[in-house]
Amino acid sequence: MVKTLNKVAFALTDSEHLDALSEMERKSPEAKDWILRNDVELWANAHFPGQRYGQMYSNLVESFNAWIKLARGLPILQMVETIRRQIMEMRGRRRTEAANWETTLCPTIEKVLAKIMFSTRQNSVIPSDGRLFEVVNGNKTYVVNISEWTCSCHKWQLLKIPCEHACVAIACSHKPLYDHVSPFYTTNTYRVAYEVTVNPINNNDMPCININDIQVKPPITKRLPGRPRKKRIPSRGEVEHIYICSKCKQEGHNRRTCRKPILQKDI
Repeated sequence: MVKTLNKVAFALTDSEHLDALSEMERKSPEAKDWILRNDVELWANAHFPGQRYGQMYSNLVESFNAWIKLARGLPILQMVETIRRQIMEMRGRRRTEAANWETTLCPTIEKVLAKIMFSTRQNSVIPSDGRLFEVVNGNKTYVVNISEWTCSCHKWQLLKIPCEHACVAIACSHKPLYDHVSPFYTTNTYRVAYEVTVNPINNNDMPCININDIQVKPPITKRLPGRPRKKRIPSRGEVEHIYICSKCKQEGHNRRTCRKPILQKDI
C-alpha cells in the first residue's frame, strides 16, 4: 500500500494521478477515502500549485538535526555557540568551493542536465510557431511551450530544469539552454547565497569556563493531582493502531482476550 500511496503522491500528471488512485481503490477503498480527506494540493505533485523543485520530503530538516546532534546535548549558550561555529565553517567552506566553479550551473545540476540531454536522442521534434513544439517519443507525443516553460509531461514545471522534451524543443529554436533553467540553480546564485559571512566572536577577555564544571539542574516542577501520565501524546494526524481479533474478527481485542464462546469448528 505504501508503494501505491507513493504513486499517487509522485504522479506528475492528472491522468497518472487518477490511475494511481484507481489502483489504490481496488486495493483499499478506505485508504483512498482517507487520503482524499486531506487537501490534495498539499501533498500531490500533479495538483501542487507552488514551487518545491521536486522536494517531497523533510530530509533537509532531518539532515540538520543530525548535523547538530552533539550540540543539542549542551547547555543553551554552548549549544548556540557550537552551532554558530558549525555554520560559520560550513559557509566559509562552500564559499571557497563555489569560487573555483567554472560552470554556469552548480556541478550537481550540470550532471543532471547532462543526463537529461543524453536521453534526448530518442525524441523527434515538430515546431509549430517558434513557441510551441510537438515532441514525439515512441508512440507518445508531448506539447512543449518554451516561452512559458511548460511541458505536458509536467517535469519541467516541477523541477524547473528542462525535461528531455523541452531540451530538444529549445535546441530546435536555437535558443540557449541555460536561459531556460531556474536561476536558483546557477553558480552565481549559489555564490550570492554564501557571500554573507558569519562573523567570529572574540571572547579572550572573558573568564574561562570549563564546560565539564557546569551543572544543569532540572527545573522546579509542581506535581499535578492524579496519576502521572505515562502514555505519550500522539502526533497530529497520527492514527492509533486498532487490534483485530483473529477469531471473531472484531476490533478492540486479540484472540487471547476474546470472550466469544469457542465453537466446535474452532477446536
